[in-house]
Amino acid sequence: SAVSQYLSGKRGYRIEFEDEAKTSIALLAQDLIDKKEVNVMERICRICRQIREVESEYDTPASERCGL
Repeated sequence: SAVSQYLSGKRGYRIEFEDEAKTSIALLAQDLIDKKEVNVMERICRICRQIREVESEYDTPASERCGL
């Protein structure tokens, strides 16, 4: 499945996020592991905005810079 390919590095291995986005992703993952009540959609949207802000600082989207 796609998830196992991401975990094994067969997919998405060229994508790199800024530290702020990595931290947000890790915190969301930990909150889910800890079964905390979180608004997943809101948190994912916030992470997406963080990534888009960084993309807008470059001439090309991150997906093009990493060869996807």
